Amino acid sequence: QLEGLPLPASVLERDILPARVRGYVPRLLDELGAAGEVAWVGVGSLGRDDGRIALYRPDRLALLLSAGEPASAGPPATAAVSSEPLAPTAFAGGPPAAGPNEPATTPDDSEWLKEVLRRQLEERGASFYRDLLAAGLRGAGERGVKAPTERELLDALWDLVWSGQVTNDTFAALRALRWPRTSRDRSAARPRLGASGRMGPPEGAGRWSLVSDAVATSVALVGGHQSSVTERRHALAMRLLERHGVVTRDGVAAEGLPGGFGAVYPVLRELEEHGRVRRGYFVEGLGGAQFALPGAVDRLRAERADPSGDRSTEGRTMVLAAADPANPYGASLPWPRHGDDDRRVLSRSAGAYVVLHDGEPILYLDRGGRSLQTLPGFASPDAAGPALHALASLVVDGRLRSLQIERLDGTPIAESPHRERLSEAGFRQSYRGFVVRAAR
Repeated sequence: QLEGLPLPASVLERDILPARVRGYVPRLLDELGAAGEVAWVGVGSLGRDDGRIALYRPDRLALLLSAGEPASAGPPATAAVSSEPLAPTAFAGGPPAAGPNEPATTPDDSEWLKEVLRRQLEERGASFYRDLLAAGLRGAGERGVKAPTERELLDALWDLVWSGQVTNDTFAALRALRWPRTSRDRSAARPRLGASGRMGPPEGAGRWSLVSDAVATSVALVGGHQSSVTERRHALAMRLLERHGVVTRDGVAAEGLPGGFGAVYPVLRELEEHGRVRRGYFVEGLGGAQFALPGAVDRLRAERADPSGDRSTEGRTMVLAAADPANPYGASLPWPRHGDDDRRVLSRSAGAYVVLHDGEPILYLDRGGRSLQTLPGFASPDAAGPALHALASLVVDGRLRSLQIERLDGTPIAESPHRERLSEAGFRQSYRGFVVRAAR
């Protein structure tokens, strides 16, 4: 269900995979990568230390990897789904700041370095950080320019990663991006190959290779068959059906697929004509163009609440990363509002969380964890208490080290009428707000 979906790297292993795999530990993903069972491709930067990645089965990479233009909700409906890697895009983190004795840099200053790294990978194949470092130093010497700093080399490398041109055979480098920069940033140092035993920075761990090489390998794994545009769009449509259950225009737009809903609509309509997909008005408010696999429709009907109200409360409350594809709010469904005057901006950004009760959003925790927003469902006493306990579980379960609520619905927590409820859920009052900390 997650294959090919761009997800923030910072929440993939902390929130998204543990929500689906009981007892998940990073070793499980590493083992799949080492066995060649899963590959990842960058799909845009979210700043210097984070970005979106998409996971693929290596043999399906050429079939599912869409590219040719930056992800957008509104390209022409005729845009084809290509098997080429993503075109380079600007690095949102920007170039590193120049030191007091360094010449000012411009966005083009790193282009020669990125070209050197691409050439190294084209000519030498998969390479370790030390090989890329050597190529960068040689390239600087050939051009008569100052050798790149470690930070400049890493920025150029990760620019290629986030633009979908370069990948890695492990997930270790992705994890290292979240480590405190003070313990790993040596941006002022100009590396030397003569340094004995140099393993390179954690963000450079593993073997780096071109995504285009992985695509070529993917084609070879299926006997050299080059998939057609029709085959790629069919695979895309089936991927959406398996992921969403009910495919809608807004749900497809939220994924930022090239071509948007118009790229897959003809395929969905053809599948309907052949009886493989149902079309109908399955979910109120999502428009008439709704497509679903027969099994998904049956499950929706089975999950409908018993009119008598006799329904087990076990497992009814859950907390999800706002960016989790299982959270439909802000994508297929609009966020509930307290009224027409409710102008709060609730996003699906990395680091934000939503608490659901019976599928209805009750609480929204802003990125950074300092501000908590209540949604209309919080007015129900049956939902408010379980929702706050679920929020505290982010710390109890180890997803967050601590959680300190300083503002609730935009007002200081000290003025909130919900202070007692927070205390009952395990929060303790501090001089700044209400906090939950991991047990030592």
